[in-house]
This record gives sequence, C-alpha cells and structure tokens, in this order.
Amino acid sequence: MLLMLKALSIQIQPERAPELNVAEVKRSLEAITKSALVQRHDFNEGFDETRYLNFTFGTEDLKGLWSLIQSTIFGDAPFAESLAKASIIVCEGNDGWNDYLQLFHFDPALPRDSVDAT
Repeated sequence: MLLMLKALSIQIQPERAPELNVAEVKRSLEAITKSALVQRHDFNEGFDETRYLNFTFGTEDLKGLWSLIQSTIFGDAPFAESLAKASIIVCEGNDGWNDYLQLFHFDPALPRDSVDAT
C-alpha cells in the first residue's frame, strides 16, 4: 500500500510574543526534521503585515507527527507558553489543502480540528 505524504505547517508570528526566543524555537523545530516521522520539510520567513516564519513538515503519519510536536514543542519546551501566543498550526485534510484542518490557533476562541478527521 502506497502511503501519501501529508503536510503539517506551523506558522509563527513573533510579534505576538516579543519574549519568544525564535532561535531556540527554530533549533527545536529543526530537530524534529531528524525524526523518522518526517519525510520532507521546508522552512521560510516573510513579512505580510507582520513577520512570520513557516515550518512545513511532510509526513505519512499526521497523528504521530502532531503528537511529537505537541509533546516536544508545546509540552515541555521552556518557550511553550510564549509559542502558544504566536502560533497557528494547520495540516492537509483528506482532500489536501482544500479541506485543511486547523489544529491550533493562538486565538483560543477559534475552533480546533483533530487529525482523526484525516
């Protein structure tokens, strides 16, 4: 059975959490690329009304990767609280980006999807 790669993307808007150590976050996200769960990755930065950093991971196991990110980046990391104030995390759904899932948003009032929907 051929498994399809799905993309999980983390966008960080550092201005939302000025205390955030962006270099430390980058190191932690780069460490995730060494996981067997990640088959490809792409990191880029830009400015669109505010500075942003995008970290996109390609995986055959969205549930496993999301669990790893939750435990290592948003769980025990010393910057987890600051990162939560500045992050949006989405992943491809069953129809790619046409039905993407919003796994996390810095605004807690916005709904969050589950990777179980894929």
